[in-house]
Amino acid sequence: PEQAVGDEVDERSDIYSLGASFYQLFCGRRTFDEKHTTAVLIKIAQEQPPRLADVNPRLPRPLALIIDRMLALKPEDRYQSVRVILEDLNSYLQRGLLHAADRGLLLAQPRMERESCNETQHFEPVSESDRVTD
Repeated sequence: PEQAVGDEVDERSDIYSLGASFYQLFCGRRTFDEKHTTAVLIKIAQEQPPRLADVNPRLPRPLALIIDRMLALKPEDRYQSVRVILEDLNSYLQRGLLHAADRGLLLAQPRMERESCNETQHFEPVSESDRVTD
């Protein structure tokens, strides 16, 4: 958001961008799906994205909370460093509130659908026989 209005950027700006990437990865859509870049930048600078748990209720709540915090409109409300994000993720893992895949990353295959003339990707789990192994 601060970059959209020409303010100085720092690690918190990168955290916002990473959060936006995670949002799109887990929801199959952007935080703001406007037709024009200028409209997207205005929304980014002025609005909080829709809560991740509302857009994808199947996402584990701790993960949704982390990503929502990464996307806080004000830099002071965001994570202040990536290290703290990793600490929160590790804390959720240790308490059993999140679970990591046993073998590497869980892969997903995109399924394309048409919604309001916009292409949106939806991801479906890969079957065990399709999974890539080391």
